[in-house]
Amino acid sequence: MKAKTAMNKYAVLGQHIQYSRSPQIHLASAHYLRLKIEYTILDYSPDDLNRFLTEEAYFAYSGLNVTTPYKELLARHFKSPNSSINTIKIDQNHVQTYSTDAYGFQLALNRVKINLTALKHVYFLGNGGATTALIAFLSQHFPHLKFYVLRRNPEKDDGFLMMGVKTLNFCPKELQACLYNEESSLIVQACLPRAPIAAFMQEIQRFKGIFFDLNYNQPSLETLATKLGIRYQAGLPMLLGQAIAAQNIWWGQSASFDFLMNELTSKGAL
Repeated sequence: MKAKTAMNKYAVLGQHIQYSRSPQIHLASAHYLRLKIEYTILDYSPDDLNRFLTEEAYFAYSGLNVTTPYKELLARHFKSPNSSINTIKIDQNHVQTYSTDAYGFQLALNRVKINLTALKHVYFLGNGGATTALIAFLSQHFPHLKFYVLRRNPEKDDGFLMMGVKTLNFCPKELQACLYNEESSLIVQACLPRAPIAAFMQEIQRFKGIFFDLNYNQPSLETLATKLGIRYQAGLPMLLGQAIAAQNIWWGQSASFDFLMNELTSKGAL
């Protein structure tokens, strides 16, 4: 095992993530809290990631954020109790793994005044790590909810079945066909930004529930939602909630939600 480098270095780890706002968020927070850190983007191919893990290069960092498509892979690598992780703390050759998806999601819903107790049905577009983490959290704390996952790949269907989740093909008409009591429904868009989500919106125009996009800064979808009469919520509040949770894990303190929101909007980071 490599000795940990004595540096206050942090990074976000994923693939095709040069768009990430994590550096702006965490560097602004560190400056506000008078902490000296480095924060970079590790945009790694699978081969790059394999070398990073094999060489234990992560010990050069004090903490990592993990994003698509490696949240589940790293959970398995570090034998995490969570099936998906997005935050890692590294201290004296000890690696601790966390998922802050649920915290960020709940904070975001609270900020935009979405009451989960008033909902009955939650539909997830995509079956990645965030979907798994959020269903695990929601089913524990809101057992009255019924869950549906529209996915391209059925490899996780057995796991979802054990959780009482109904799986469907990733098809706009399947979503439209299974929508119940729209006013009490929440659609969670958990796919990558390049997924064909506009087709789903076209199929459910004038949907009376809430369409929550875990991605942020997708103005074309927001514009389309307005045109189609769909209540759309972008993922920025969730991103900030995840960041606040990560900072508390790493530093025992964090910048406030309002500070971070103002920092991003005032400096044109979105």
